Amino acid sequence: MKNNDKLLFRAVGLYIIFGLLLAWCLVGKYSALPWVEKILPGNPHRILQGHLDFLLMSALILGASATRVRLSWHIRWSMVIGAFTNSSSVIVFAMFPSADPGSEAYISGLPVNNMISFLMRISFIITTYGFGGAAICIFLSTFEKSKLYTEHLKNNDILLLRAAGLYLIIALILAWTLIGKYNGMAVVEKLLPGNPHRILQTHIGFLLGTALILGIAAAPAKIAWHIRWALVIGAFTNTNIFLSFAMFPVADPGSDAYLSGLLANEIFGYFTRVSFVVTTYGFVGSGVSIVKSTFSGTKTNF
Repeated sequence: MKNNDKLLFRAVGLYIIFGLLLAWCLVGKYSALPWVEKILPGNPHRILQGHLDFLLMSALILGASATRVRLSWHIRWSMVIGAFTNSSSVIVFAMFPSADPGSEAYISGLPVNNMISFLMRISFIITTYGFGGAAICIFLSTFEKSKLYTEHLKNNDILLLRAAGLYLIIALILAWTLIGKYNGMAVVEKLLPGNPHRILQTHIGFLLGTALILGIAAAPAKIAWHIRWALVIGAFTNTNIFLSFAMFPVADPGSDAYLSGLLANEIFGYFTRVSFVVTTYGFVGSGVSIVKSTFSGTKTNF
């Protein structure tokens, strides 16, 4: 195990444990256990957010480590610190409802709340630097002229790693776009006039797609080219469906502005179905390939 991995693996181990502890806290919250209610009196959805954030960040860090791409110490530390602070911020809201902007108990202008808001912005910057830096390193590692190029990469990995690097960068851009949306930035409002939850869905979709693609790339399975391309295309188009809803509220079935029967919406619905088919083919095909690789006599990449 190299130094590149030790910090990341230690962090992932702890974050998975935190994620599981939060899952049991959520069970305790819904079961109205007194001690859970006392420690976490806020919205249970904040506990769920923290649970999912810790697990998703763990998957991303594991995927980045599995690529065996050399990451600078400051990028590794930014990933670890950002993943913890970013995931913990929603737990703070569960502990102190008066600091949660989405709670009726929220107290605007409170000095403590202003400090929490400031620290969250710092956390977003650190997280962006860490995961954005990792994404760029992963993407560059697939080019032979790059100093980050790793000789162990095979054709199976190059396409997937390039896609994962790009998708992670897109996800981070969307995170900042969401902040701009909530802050009423004119440019963001003009480009994405729809429901901000659609931007959040796209952000999470790209993060999840990146984690899955990195995990598949690290698996000891020989995956056919058409399955790899279906993975990459499906992950991109399927996730961007939500972004399209944010750009064009008239195409969003969950929006009051939705126009049923519009020709453009009918075409978009057909495109959505094709995207689902491609995505299913890519990920199911990868799953089958990975399972097959565990049996003796099957060709693998290792």
